Amino acid sequence: MSKKDISHLGQKLDFLIEGKNKYGFEIFISYVLSMENVDYVEKFLEFMNDKKVPVNFIIKYPIHDELLTERDINRYTKAIDTILYKMEEGYNVISTKYYLKFAKRHIREKNLWKCYAGSAFFVVDIDGKVGICDRLELERMNYLDITIDKLNGKNFYLVAQKGRQIQEYPDCSKRCLISCAFETSYFVEHPLRFVQKFIMDILKNTKLFRPVQSSIL
Repeated sequence: MSKKDISHLGQKLDFLIEGKNKYGFEIFISYVLSMENVDYVEKFLEFMNDKKVPVNFIIKYPIHDELLTERDINRYTKAIDTILYKMEEGYNVISTKYYLKFAKRHIREKNLWKCYAGSAFFVVDIDGKVGICDRLELERMNYLDITIDKLNGKNFYLVAQKGRQIQEYPDCSKRCLISCAFETSYFVEHPLRFVQKFIMDILKNTKLFRPVQSSIL
């Protein structure tokens, strides 16, 4: 990040921080790791730490479309190692350690992971249309038009779309590591770890956007 970039971002952040202090809402910054910014992670984290603003890291989608060389992979690895180190130092990073460590392997190996999009969570567009994932070209439906099976509570639309995803995009998670989908799916499979994160945040008397110092998360 150049001094100009930091100055420009700092002005916007100061405005948001002023609003936070006045009205009590929370703010955080999402940093999408890509070849364009992977080398600026440490400087960015230090800047955000000075501002006391939490940071959430997301791996660019689709990561493997960048045709990464060994040097590129090493740059990503170095950036993620820097994030993990800063978390140990107490920097306010929202992302879990599990996500970041998995990302290191995923970038090199294209790991397949179980995504619960459409079964544990879904997306809602600004126009009110619902879909199972904003990265897949699947039909969206107006929320008010969705019918629910009253006997078992199943959502007909989401069940149908989840079936289409499995058929048409069976390996989509190899190309994706969007943190909200990955970490939600992770906590669905490991609910006790979510409870652990929640309790540790409360014990620290912080907001939920504070990092958890744990070898598990």
